[in-house]
Amino acid sequence: MAVINPRTKLVNFRLSEEEFDDLRQACGSLGARSISDFARTAVLGKFKQAGEPALENRLVEMNSKVGELETDLHNLIRQLGFTESSHALAAAVGSGSAFNSSPNAQRKD
Repeated sequence: MAVINPRTKLVNFRLSEEEFDDLRQACGSLGARSISDFARTAVLGKFKQAGEPALENRLVEMNSKVGELETDLHNLIRQLGFTESSHALAAAVGSGSAFNSSPNAQRKD
């Protein structure tokens, strides 16, 4: 079978005995075909991810936006004058049961 994309370039780097043992164990536990395959996949994967925001950064950004939405929701609840605490009403809105006919969801007049 012909190789479509032959690998002709060689990259070398040195490891301590402990680092090499860790690498060998990681290869075995993750099912890599070889140490070279494992190292190549890991390095190229990191290289491709460098152009994208890290998952942690995206989670921090999303958490910040959720916090802003929560603040906006509490402000809206306060402006509407609901008698329930904004936390209880916000929890009810999140569960989909906020605007039912129960007497606890009445507005101040």
